[in-house]
Amino acid sequence: MHGKLISSDQHHGTMTFLKVDMHEKGNEVQLKTFQSRQVVQNLLDVNREKREAGASYYKRDNEMWPAASIPALVQLEWMEKYGITDLASEEHWPKIRQLLNSNEYQHLKVANIVI
Repeated sequence: MHGKLISSDQHHGTMTFLKVDMHEKGNEVQLKTFQSRQVVQNLLDVNREKREAGASYYKRDNEMWPAASIPALVQLEWMEKYGITDLASEEHWPKIRQLLNSNEYQHLKVANIVI
């Protein structure tokens, strides 16, 4: 990714870069853009381990356990593409269920279930 690294969060694996593009249109105009990147392989590996362990992973409460772990950049993508601004909002849950049950996002689930 090109640009200057302006922030990094190792816990979440996120990096944000500032990219400055120069464009001329009559007078010179400077355009700044921000690009984000997130390394999610560790999260996906943990999700897979939890799926494989099943309910035994959540020994404290076998009745209720998380269904998915959604990285920050996927949340941002869903906000931009689908208008999902709050994962906890009931109004967005039909679309969130559809996405998590799709082939494209099933790896975000921590359980082998249909949501």
